[in-house]
Amino acid sequence: MMSQVEEINKIGLLESSLLAKLRQEFTPLRDDDADARIDSGIEMNVQCRQMKVAHRKRQLLALSSLILLAASTAGCDANSKLAESGPHARGPVSPISAEITIDPSQTIRRVPSELFGTNIEWPVETVRIWDKDKDCLDAGSIALAAALPSTVVRFPGGTFSDYYHWQQGVGPRGKRPVQQHVLDEGKGPSLLGSDEFMDFCSRIKARPLLTANLVTGNAQEAADWVSYCNSPNNAQRQSNGHPAPYMVQLWELGNEQYMAPEGRTRQSSQSPEEYLEKYKQFAAKMLAVDPSIKLAAVGGLNFGRYSLVKDNAWNTKVLRGLAASPTIRMDYLAVHNAYAPVLVTTPKQSTDEVYAALLSAPILIEQNLRDVARQLDELSPATQLAVTEWGPLFSIDLAHSPWMDHPKTLGSALFTASTLHSFMRVPRVT
Repeated sequence: MMSQVEEINKIGLLESSLLAKLRQEFTPLRDDDADARIDSGIEMNVQCRQMKVAHRKRQLLALSSLILLAASTAGCDANSKLAESGPHARGPVSPISAEITIDPSQTIRRVPSELFGTNIEWPVETVRIWDKDKDCLDAGSIALAAALPSTVVRFPGGTFSDYYHWQQGVGPRGKRPVQQHVLDEGKGPSLLGSDEFMDFCSRIKARPLLTANLVTGNAQEAADWVSYCNSPNNAQRQSNGHPAPYMVQLWELGNEQYMAPEGRTRQSSQSPEEYLEKYKQFAAKMLAVDPSIKLAAVGGLNFGRYSLVKDNAWNTKVLRGLAASPTIRMDYLAVHNAYAPVLVTTPKQSTDEVYAALLSAPILIEQNLRDVARQLDELSPATQLAVTEWGPLFSIDLAHSPWMDHPKTLGSALFTASTLHSFMRVPRVT
């Protein structure tokens, strides 16, 4: 019998084979090639400018066939064997059948390209995107990211951004100071800083999204970052060898300040009143440098057992406070409501239970997004919703979890697809 690790590797090979077939039969279109649209149910179609509809239908049918192939091959072979030998063994899985209907004639909305974004974090050479031995961006990481393709990349991370100071990540890399990770015992210099991050985004054709430090930073520091990125004649950027401005449009002010204080990051927690005042200070300074930038406030609304917002009136208080300050603009409300299954404690559930929770989560995620959208309808009609963190998250401490490799399974891929579809179905999400 194969080991669990061998079975996980087999799943990876099957998924890689599937992706290779998908790339052969279904080439995704960028904004300048087509308008991506979705219809009701679980179907997605594309209305083309450059391609004949008949050809596109052939591609969609090929995609459907490959999805069914994945369900019958990977799901009923490799994943069933993982279930038989994993930490929560449950025996063989019976084959299932599925039917996918494509209706290119019915559309609801244009799919915003910004939905297909991702996050990178500055520590550990930004998860090895920076090759410190060669002192350059890692070619393999660039190739993988470009092939994905991601349309927006958020930096310098989630909670890591609360303790990141951008000035320590510019200038000669050999002279950049060591920074504490804070979230763990690690430390190191920011080798992939602002300029390297902009280079990375340029190479993979993604828009940058920068998260301002509202915890250990201040409003002037954030305004100076806007100037470094966007002011045509910023002397510091020019002296670092980058004469042209980057014109970063997307800025998120803070990260999950609504969560209760806990552990190493207790300092990150703020009351809605504290966050509102900081948002006003930061926004005023940043907009004074470049009025064209788009700003996102952070928020959330608890649902079910997904109860991470310590004050469930957070959104109402922040939105009403900003409505009373008409000179302070908020373009997006950024939420992080789409992590699942989030096994916070040592898991005792079976694989069946965990994956049932994972694959049903998109229903609750969509309902929660609609609930938040209704708040915006009432209190901030011009504001859009942005989900700036999400994904299959089995455990906070994956290094010591039996679920460590489960974000790589076909079940997690299906969760990802279903969650993206939930985003597409809620018109305010962009």
